[in-house]
Amino acid sequence: MLDALAPQRQADLIAAYAMPVSADALRALTGLTNMRWQDMDAWSQAMIDGIANYAGDPAIEARCHAATAGIDACISERLPELLRAPDASLLSVMQRAGLPEASVRANIKLSISGGQNEPRDAIAGAVWALLAHPEQLARVQRGDVPWRRVFDEYVRWISPIAMSPRRVAQRYTVDGVTLEPEDRACSARPTATKPSSTNPTASTSTAPTAARTSPSVPARTTAPAPRRRSR
Repeated sequence: MLDALAPQRQADLIAAYAMPVSADALRALTGLTNMRWQDMDAWSQAMIDGIANYAGDPAIEARCHAATAGIDACISERLPELLRAPDASLLSVMQRAGLPEASVRANIKLSISGGQNEPRDAIAGAVWALLAHPEQLARVQRGDVPWRRVFDEYVRWISPIAMSPRRVAQRYTVDGVTLEPEDRACSARPTATKPSSTNPTASTSTAPTAARTSPSVPARTTAPAPRRRSR
């Protein structure tokens, strides 16, 4: 994949690299190697959209049902193959463990709905961050900092899951605001890993020592951030 991208000298990091890498990894992890990476990406997004379809849009619901049907078809094809030749994939391990087939299918769909976008965004975002801060890239290339710390620092700085919509189930008051049943609320994740500050735009350069052992990237930069879809 990188050899094919090199002659182009430029590319959309998400569409051309992070998206297929994440989907191929998820195909191997789940055991659904009979699924195209394009379908893995599209069906994951369709399920995410369906889960967040609080307005009941029939078109979104139809795409979600089509995605789950496509996943079920791939599972049905792979189950007998993995009985004959088991491996370490999620599908094979759960099948050999004796989980009910309905539970196996539900867990595979859960893995797909939450296992495509986040790795995709973390891959593209970490590459972007290092390219935008060449001094940090040089530290990694010299071996001063391992790639694992690049990952740890990036997901601390920019959470791949920015927010999650939720429906309020019971009356609750927080910080003087009362939420009623059936209200819609969103949990914002990025703020949870930032140092406390009265300035919401403060740089993450004040991160705790443990976080600074990885390549610290200033929060404010003029480099364009990679395009991201909502989670």
